Amino acid sequence: MDKVYSDEAELKELHKQMVQWDTLGQCMKNMPYLKHMAYEGASFCRVYSYSCNNLWPEELNSEVDSGLFCLLNSFEQNNSPQRFTKVRNALFGMMKTVIEPFFSFLMDYFSYVPGGLAVINKLPCTMIGRENMAKKFSCFKQDMTAMRAAIAAGAKPNLLQMSSDEDERLLQKAQNVTRGIELLETANYLVKEGNTEAIGVKAGGGPGGVGVAKKDLPADATFSGIKAINTTLGTVNYTFSAMQGYTGAISKNYRFAWDHVQPGLLMEAEELNVIDPLAVCNDGTGAIIYLKQQSKEKWHFHVDGGFFCYDKNSCLGRSRASRTLVSNKGWERIKHNSGMFDPHMGGFPNYTHATIGYCSSDAWFGQVDIDEFAMVEGTILPNGRPGTFFRGYTILQTVLKKFLMMGMGKYPGQELFVSGCSAGSIAATSQADSWKSRLEKLAGTMGVEYHEPYIWSMLDGAPIVSPPSAGHYPGELTILEMAVKLVNQLYGPTRGTSPNEFINMDCVAANAANPSLCVWTATVLPHIRSHNIVLNMLWDNFVTGQIYFYFIPSNMVAYGQGLHAVKMTREVFKTVTPQQNYWALGCGDHCISANPLFWRLAPLTDKSGTFVSARDMTLMTRDGITGKVVTDECDHYNCGCIGETQAMTRLGKVALMLEVITKLTGSTLNLPSSAGPAIAANQIKNIFQALAVP
Repeated sequence: MDKVYSDEAELKELHKQMVQWDTLGQCMKNMPYLKHMAYEGASFCRVYSYSCNNLWPEELNSEVDSGLFCLLNSFEQNNSPQRFTKVRNALFGMMKTVIEPFFSFLMDYFSYVPGGLAVINKLPCTMIGRENMAKKFSCFKQDMTAMRAAIAAGAKPNLLQMSSDEDERLLQKAQNVTRGIELLETANYLVKEGNTEAIGVKAGGGPGGVGVAKKDLPADATFSGIKAINTTLGTVNYTFSAMQGYTGAISKNYRFAWDHVQPGLLMEAEELNVIDPLAVCNDGTGAIIYLKQQSKEKWHFHVDGGFFCYDKNSCLGRSRASRTLVSNKGWERIKHNSGMFDPHMGGFPNYTHATIGYCSSDAWFGQVDIDEFAMVEGTILPNGRPGTFFRGYTILQTVLKKFLMMGMGKYPGQELFVSGCSAGSIAATSQADSWKSRLEKLAGTMGVEYHEPYIWSMLDGAPIVSPPSAGHYPGELTILEMAVKLVNQLYGPTRGTSPNEFINMDCVAANAANPSLCVWTATVLPHIRSHNIVLNMLWDNFVTGQIYFYFIPSNMVAYGQGLHAVKMTREVFKTVTPQQNYWALGCGDHCISANPLFWRLAPLTDKSGTFVSARDMTLMTRDGITGKVVTDECDHYNCGCIGETQAMTRLGKVALMLEVITKLTGSTLNLPSSAGPAIAANQIKNIFQALAVP
């Protein structure tokens, strides 16, 4: 396990072998390499905040650890997508008729809140908003007394039948108690890990990293970001993995270790600042695009994610939590991309594919340099002053230039497919209708022949709801409020910049009183004119992790918060336009388009009963079959993906076990947020170990 795979020639040879997995034996032969890289990838995601956009690295490690990985990939890569889908759907039929109903029955039976409307209607207090502590405590006491009386009288509440207003009455209750326990656990974790640079952040991994930037940073006005660095990798050491053979720095040679395990499309890095010197990361290093040219007719670029920062405190916390999100130093030059990139299963063979690494921290909206603070010390701006580059929009403009230079639009009948994940999906949503005019303008400036291609978008994992904040500290922001602050940071009156090149003007006209809302996905989605599809997780663990600090709901309040977000999401689905599709899974994950879950998963409880995967519906969108919503009808945590993956099944079982423990003992186990990815990856074998060792 101590072998380091760092030589580029060796990596290329191993990648070739991965592509040639014609037999199960070839995969098994590479098992030491696969186990090493999968463990590194899952560990990386857990300790670097916002560094990963889903729980795929955890699922991947679980598959490799259990021995399923080689069997599954051998079957997929040696059978047609049609045959795979037929076999998968037969399995899903059993899950739909047996596993999901049984799981949902148990979740209902051991529900955290027995009593539903009969109890909720008896609660005397309303707890919406940021009320003072004395009032909250008094209200909490009254409500608990009323709830006990209602239960004693035989009331049997059911959270699933609560209205949105009734949900909100529960959301703010008991937060200070549960949050206090979580903060103590987090402090204990940081001390044990020795992660002194994580001051100001909540430790974690997972989708965009489960780490959550906290408000509190040192009050010293001279406090700045991280010191100048030679590499973004290897800043956190293994602490509890020596028995598995892992010691020293976690993933010190790989930014995307999981992409060195799963077979897919081999892509090589190019630096975009060669085309535009301002296409740079926060620290001024060149933005990286991983590219594989295969077509002169079909083009695709993917805009990666990892949340964003919106003021000095959040930006400095971000640089300390995950250096890979502010600099490209140490990033590998080659890697595989799976999901929609996969040449065999992805659905888009023979496209020219590109994926853009995220290191600008601005949700791809920035075209400004800020000298108020430096996320990485030693960063010098063009004006000669220290500061931070926020150049996400500039990077995307450079990608468009790159594609034009490669021949996109040189003759009629071409196609441009734009996809985004998480923060990248926020950008792809807000900018969806701007690619056309921007390409025309750039082509004119560059003096190249240009014919408009067919442009469409896939929007994966963008937060489409902004639930109320939990009131963990005074002034806590919702996701929408964070997005508005981001706009002010990038486009405030003193910046000298304008978003008019990319912002959706139909949305601006409809929101004239506050046009900054048009960077928010749910606001702009009804105004997109081009074909687009939205991929969503009903229990999106970016939303629950960022706002409520959990990945597995482990108490009544957390479960109520999750159900409230599910209901808000279903309201957004009602706004589907004739040129749009929605696809949603009743699951606690985030983005899936760049990993095999893109073709493996389908909503078990969709009313059509046809088991439509994200890949299938994305292809429908490309072909103009739109105006549809495919979504799980069940509401429980992981009800729509129970049995579909090892990681999601394990998390669902843990959520159920926590309900059983609470029901039988009256005690609540508050899992630290970092425990969820560890359990999903099978790196922690039971939740009690997670409580003792986050």
